[in-house]
Amino acid sequence: MKSKTEQLRMKRFSILLFLVSVAHAEVPNECQLVEETSAMLMQLRQSGLSLDDVDFNPEALSAKEQVLLKGMIDDAKDVPIYQIPLTRQKAIDDFKVKWLEVCQSADVVMPTETR
Repeated sequence: MKSKTEQLRMKRFSILLFLVSVAHAEVPNECQLVEETSAMLMQLRQSGLSLDDVDFNPEALSAKEQVLLKGMIDDAKDVPIYQIPLTRQKAIDDFKVKWLEVCQSADVVMPTETR
């Protein structure tokens, strides 16, 4: 069984790999990426990982992706950590849907960008 430190390192590494792949996707479906990232962040939050420990390589992300990730992390920190598995899953699902709706409403477009 892996120690907490090893698990935390793996989670950090997984987040970094995911974000790098998001940043370099050839034909990104932005809303799908937002949905997947938000679900992963809330899953980490519900597992008890401090989102302050989330490592990401800002050089691998666009300015827009950096702002989105920071917004998701800040938003996720406001959600309580639940003890009941069903409630945890509901928190993950609700958070994912919320951010998907934000993306679909085009609120994720940076003010300096044009549509």
